Amino acid sequence: MLKDARRKQISEIIGNICLIKDQIETIKDNIETVREDEQEYLDNMPENLQGGNKYNVASNAVDNLEDATEYTNETLDTLDKIIESLEEAKV
Repeated sequence: MLKDARRKQISEIIGNICLIKDQIETIKDNIETVREDEQEYLDNMPENLQGGNKYNVASNAVDNLEDATEYTNETLDTLDKIIESLEEAKV
């Protein structure tokens, strides 16, 4: 069984992870906003530019921003698992 001091340390670690999660969620929201803007730019591109360099650059940006969103979601899931493990360690 853990002593109270170690339980307190674990609680502080969990609190720090929660702060990091909040920051990552904000970053994810910002990435999604940029992706939506880039997708709108892509969707409204005139037909004569579709398939050209600007279109390809915008399309690649959308793909990469989608990947970044997926990675942030995976990071958030991992942080949840870490918190869960730490909570169980406090018992």
